[in-house]
Amino acid sequence: MLIAADFAEVTLRNYPQILPTIILATREGTRMFSPGAVNGEEAKDSFAATCQWLCIACEATAVVLVLESWMKPAPKDGPVDLTERPSEAIDRVEVVFLSGEAIGAHRARILKIIRTDAGGFFGLTELEQINGGDFQGRFAQVMPTTPPTPQIVAVAKALLGAKGMKETKAPPREKRRW
Repeated sequence: MLIAADFAEVTLRNYPQILPTIILATREGTRMFSPGAVNGEEAKDSFAATCQWLCIACEATAVVLVLESWMKPAPKDGPVDLTERPSEAIDRVEVVFLSGEAIGAHRARILKIIRTDAGGFFGLTELEQINGGDFQGRFAQVMPTTPPTPQIVAVAKALLGAKGMKETKAPPREKRRW
């Protein structure tokens, strides 16, 4: 989670936004994947499925999804209005959502993005930590519930290869900018 939070902060200092990214911890080291912009429901579903296949193909021991989004805070005195999109809400908050998983465990952090009056990045503050039981949605449970068999790993690698994905490693910690 700390690597993902550092990655988010450095990315926002250098770029106007964070593209959806998955950071995988494996026996061979850290792996990262970002498909670029993920616009629309079909692209989001595809990215979530790809994350699941990556976890299997890399035999990930832990994974963190890094997602930038708008969030609408729940009112203190009533139910959330589900008809209003968070991106259209007047009281919306720009956040980075970190969703960390290991087999049998899940934890999430919501970091508020603080911007200058001119719209530049100023910093991140922690809004909330969430323990995994209540987290649902397309980006929930991307890790398999049990370690995959060698046959399933081979299938996952073949599927990712058919999508044109090539395996690369993240740079060693001493060479990272994040």
